[in-house]
Amino acid sequence: FVFATGFTTQQTFNGAALVGYDTTGRTAISLGTLPGAGDFGINSVYADVVTGPTSSAAGFAARADSGVVQDAGSRVFSFDAVTAGSLKLTTTQQP
Repeated sequence: FVFATGFTTQQTFNGAALVGYDTTGRTAISLGTLPGAGDFGINSVYADVVTGPTSSAAGFAARADSGVVQDAGSRVFSFDAVTAGSLKLTTTQQP
C-alpha cells in the first residue's frame, strides 16, 4: 500500500513524501515527494492516487482554497509502487 509522510493539518499534502510499503517483506520504499511550496506556496494541498492490478499508479495534487480544490496549477504524477524514487511529476501545469 501507499501512504504519505510529512502530512500536516495546515498544509495537508503540500511537500509530503509518498512511501510504498511491502507488507510481505515489511519494508518501506521511498517513492518521491509531492509538489511543495515552490508549486503551491503555503496553501493546503489535496492529493489522490489511483491504482490498478499492477504496481503502476497515478495521481494528482492540487491547491485547496477554503476547502475547494483548485484546478489551476494542479499537477499529475505517476509512480511504480515497488520502485524507489519512481515518482514522476508532469512538467506542464494547467493555466
